[in-house]
Amino acid sequence: MSNPYRRVHGLIRRRQRGGAWVLVPPLAAAIAAPLLRPVLFAFLDRSDVAAGSADAALRVGLVVLVVMALHAYTDLVRGPDRPVLDPHPVQPRALLGALLWRTIRVRVDVLLAGLIVLSPILVAGQGLAYLAAALFVLGTWLACLGVPYAVYLGSIWAARSPRMAFLLEALRGANAPMHAALIYAPGLVAVAVGLPMVWLVVAVQWAIQGWLPGWFWLGLLPALGLLGWRLALPLAEQYYVRTTALLTEIDGLYAGVSEAEEARHVYLEWVARDSPELLRALRQAGRRLWPYSVGGWTAGALAALGAWARDADGLGWALFLAGGAALAVASMPALLAAGDPPWLDKALGVSPARVAVARALTALLYAQGTVLPMLGAGLIRHGAGILPGVLLVEGLALTGSVLAALGSRYLGPRALYLYGPLALVLWAAGLAGELQLGGLE
Repeated sequence: MSNPYRRVHGLIRRRQRGGAWVLVPPLAAAIAAPLLRPVLFAFLDRSDVAAGSADAALRVGLVVLVVMALHAYTDLVRGPDRPVLDPHPVQPRALLGALLWRTIRVRVDVLLAGLIVLSPILVAGQGLAYLAAALFVLGTWLACLGVPYAVYLGSIWAARSPRMAFLLEALRGANAPMHAALIYAPGLVAVAVGLPMVWLVVAVQWAIQGWLPGWFWLGLLPALGLLGWRLALPLAEQYYVRTTALLTEIDGLYAGVSEAEEARHVYLEWVARDSPELLRALRQAGRRLWPYSVGGWTAGALAALGAWARDADGLGWALFLAGGAALAVASMPALLAAGDPPWLDKALGVSPARVAVARALTALLYAQGTVLPMLGAGLIRHGAGILPGVLLVEGLALTGSVLAALGSRYLGPRALYLYGPLALVLWAAGLAGELQLGGLE
């Protein structure tokens, strides 16, 4: 008789995207890199190559950090593997190792795309600068192979710890105290990896400028990942299985609360009025994708700070951030459709086309959080001169929402894998168009 443990862990190794999908983000990055050159790599035409390469490496590294942190959260907390594995006896350390190996295989595309985005530095003949920036991005990717797992498993301890109850009670807002630990865990990952990145980005400059210890400091990010992995292994022994019990308690609590009238209202629900498809999409987004509203307004606030500046660099940063955030929020239709079986719309007696339109509109409404703060600050500071840039960001949000809605209707869950590279190309093309309009000059 075969070993049931081997069969269960074989599931986690086989549940992965096909190899061809790994090539899509690098190919999209190859298309986007020349378009991004006037935005991210304008320093190549000046003399500040070391500082400019360090800034470009930090921006690309932050994108890698966000993608990897969200991937790890799906693996450990809310991914599709947990319901499959929960009925079986598992060895958490071996399971965590299988998750790590799968992450390496399916998320090498993020690393390759980041290295390709930095390729204009190499094309410009700055080989040493490219090497230092590439090592920084590689170090970020390696750090994210360990730190997120430790933080997410540690958040289960925090949710159960009486010593953390007071802090979680202060932070939880309208959420259950035990849920607060999981809600804020991705932010803690961003702090745990992002702060060392901000501090160590100066090592890129040191290395380019010829200071030998700078290369040594670049090795601290992979070391951080190794430390996180060593901490995650014993935490998995204690808390991986307990995560299921915690999630069950949270879901049960919200299921009871959802009967209350005040729990039926979600973000932007007043817009739906007589459209049941839009109401369904808004409620689904408000309960499953609420970080998109918080993240959108946060990105909008940061873009407003850039738009408040009078120089072109500040305005360029505002458009860079708002355009990327709007396209990220525009991915919502694919996520809204990911959990629905293909027969659901027919069983509910609704039009799939109207559902797709409702999802696209929901994403477009959420994306206004990234646009409105920048618009307000820009109008006060620059007058009507901000409008071409704002219209461009709105166009990106609209195009992205429509593409994600169409993709989710015809490709199902795989739409997100195709949308990501397309969004990267749209982002680069939009910023290049803004340069031609003179908005960043």
